Amino acid sequence: MKVKQLDRTGNLKSHISINIVADAIDLNHIYVYCPICKKTRYSCKPVLHIHGSGGNLNNRLESRSGHCENYNSTFNIAITDDTIRL
Repeated sequence: MKVKQLDRTGNLKSHISINIVADAIDLNHIYVYCPICKKTRYSCKPVLHIHGSGGNLNNRLESRSGHCENYNSTFNIAITDDTIRL
């Protein structure tokens, strides 16, 4: 996956689509650790993104826009047997 950041004018250079398996899900939220966002510019710790689950804990594929500050992204989130149910 190639990722492009904002240019100097603040315009997004490209849109990226990220396929990822949800880390956890409950009746209210889907929890995903973002592979591109970091807590700070000096940290390697990933940021947790939280999206609505609609009360559905079943395995499925969801598409959500990313919360990434410097990237125009879409997450294709797979809820699988590997996803932790809370």
